[in-house]
Amino acid sequence: MARGDTKSIVKNTTMLMFMNIATLVFPLLTLPYLTRALSTDIFGFITYVKALVAYMLSFVEFGFIISSTKRIVENIDDLDTVSTIVGDTIAAKLLLFGVSLLVVGILMLRVPVLSTDILYVFLACITVLLQIYLMDFLFRGLEMMHVIAIRYLVAKVISTGLTFVFVKGNDTILWIPLLEIFSSLLAIAWIALEMKGLGIRIAHSSFHAVLRILKHSVTYFATNIVSLSFNMLITLIVGIVLKKEDIAYWGMCMQLVIAAILLFSSLMNGVYPAMVQRKDFRIIKKEIMLCMPFIVVGCIAGYYLTPWGLGLVFGEKYVAATPVFRMLIPVILLNLPSALLGWPSLGAIGRESKNMAATIFGLSVLLLGIVVLLLTGQFTLLHAAVLRSLVELVLLLSRAFYCYRFRHEFHTEVR
Repeated sequence: MARGDTKSIVKNTTMLMFMNIATLVFPLLTLPYLTRALSTDIFGFITYVKALVAYMLSFVEFGFIISSTKRIVENIDDLDTVSTIVGDTIAAKLLLFGVSLLVVGILMLRVPVLSTDILYVFLACITVLLQIYLMDFLFRGLEMMHVIAIRYLVAKVISTGLTFVFVKGNDTILWIPLLEIFSSLLAIAWIALEMKGLGIRIAHSSFHAVLRILKHSVTYFATNIVSLSFNMLITLIVGIVLKKEDIAYWGMCMQLVIAAILLFSSLMNGVYPAMVQRKDFRIIKKEIMLCMPFIVVGCIAGYYLTPWGLGLVFGEKYVAATPVFRMLIPVILLNLPSALLGWPSLGAIGRESKNMAATIFGLSVLLLGIVVLLLTGQFTLLHAAVLRSLVELVLLLSRAFYCYRFRHEFHTEVR
């Protein structure tokens, strides 16, 4: 099968869709259980740590899921070069992990909610360290998404199943990161066998090479970390300004939103290698036209079924979060076209700086909104949700503007 052809795109996108369905299903299996087994305060703490770890992981990834994937696509027939890319990327991630660990230590001294269970926070950070060796960027570049999907499924089956066995209440929450560590170690062993079979090694070159790939990935990192800030920044402020019960409500709503987004994020990851090679905007249009009807129907159903669904799945104490989740539904509606117009479109034609500009503009709107809400004493969960949805619209319009402006650089123009 030729790389970058239609069958390859369909296969890789399907495998990533399968993985993201699993990403959606497994949290929805444990989330209702945890909301009932744990107190609201402890669930809020776990949600907050999860948000912090996501930010930490994004920093450690540093955009390598884009930049290193792109380099592997460009050198796919040279296994020695691919091995060096893998080694240098891992070395760079380890360096960034050390920095992020220091930052987490400082935050633990400043953010009260993180002092709830210091050992839990430490173990959660270890899960980030292990993620470095899961090599998603390698198998995306090789267009072997089935390796990523199967590995993820097996790891999640293990950690999710054992969660129901070991996590029984507030005094057993340490099992949550411990099970993630265990399943990650099994996945790493699996990945090592796959790499051996492909003849790919972890071949380091030099410290200067590591610095070069960090420099090369700055633009990708800046855009990704800013994009993540749309969710994480509000979450961090909620943890500082509002009470633990509000943290629990916000965390539950954001997990649902992120789960819905992940269901379709495989489209972006699946088409990116093909867009790098072909720069055919018809790929983007086809994906948007195919998926948006399902997203629209899902959003409408979600709006009307929210009170019933939250009560049934998470318990009556979480029905109070209904207005917040409803105000976050536009994020789900707009995220897919916004994401597809980002790296898969602007990044594929070498307009990374424009994608960055659009993202920074969206972040500026978010920061301005947060400052206004804080200064006026109106920072509530509902207002935060409205602001997050507004920012998603700003981001979509900004990226659409740049895609249209540079439409002649696609092999098939934006219309």
